[in-house]
Amino acid sequence: KDLRECKRLIDEAKDHPKTANSPKMWVYRGAVYFEIARKVDDLNKETPDAIKIAAESLFNCKETDVKKQWTDQCDFYLLNVANVLFNAAVAEYQDGDINKALDYYATTLKIIPYDVKGDLKTINITEDLVYQYSYYAAMKKGDNALTKQYINKLIEHNFNDPKIYSALAKVYLDEKDTANSLKTLASGRERFASDQDLMNMELDIYLKQGKTDILLKKLEDAIAADDQNKIYFFARGATYERINKPDLAEKDYAKALEIDPDYYDACFNLGVLQVNKARPMIEALQKT
Repeated sequence: KDLRECKRLIDEAKDHPKTANSPKMWVYRGAVYFEIARKVDDLNKETPDAIKIAAESLFNCKETDVKKQWTDQCDFYLLNVANVLFNAAVAEYQDGDINKALDYYATTLKIIPYDVKGDLKTINITEDLVYQYSYYAAMKKGDNALTKQYINKLIEHNFNDPKIYSALAKVYLDEKDTANSLKTLASGRERFASDQDLMNMELDIYLKQGKTDILLKKLEDAIAADDQNKIYFFARGATYERINKPDLAEKDYAKALEIDPDYYDACFNLGVLQVNKARPMIEALQKT
């Protein structure tokens, strides 16, 4: 009923020589600061890092509780702290405090291994989701090293999102490392062959390097090995279109549709191509 008094007493217990490193003290300190963090009142405003203090206290409980007397209580609070901590990280990110968001995400990641029953998954807090949000924050901060660290964790986990490869490729391009950018895109294309963002990024790099011949050769070899793969024809059509060879692009799009009449991307690109081919005719007729 009196959380402020609880805080005063547990802070005294932390400083008292008899209880300074007691697992019982740490678990109750975690509980008190968790309660402070989850309430919207003056004490909460006076203790802006309450949720981080709660987490650190519970980590200390884990380290000092050699007899495992406080495991159940500590784990209960750790999982509740993880929930509040993750949501606080999202809020800090949205408010523009990227450093605090990254700190909260990193602390959440430290808690997840203690979730042996998978309770956090039931509220959609997973290790991969935290890594994903962490790389968003690191990218916004402009911290390339941290961005690469988190994305590589997702790649190790076979995270099912092609954007991790395009994001990593962008970081390498920002560092003027074109070779690793292309290597990353190639890895992404192996997993997500039909993803247009990866395809377009790879094409853009080759275009800027004046090396579309390399890309075309790769696609021709792929088609020779598998001439019923609609994605290869679509990719080659997109490449021809970008280097201003619309007739060849049209043939490849048509071939992709011959293989799969419901292939949306090929339908769309072919439609755009034909509209663009019609435009100069329309402009000429309008001047008549």
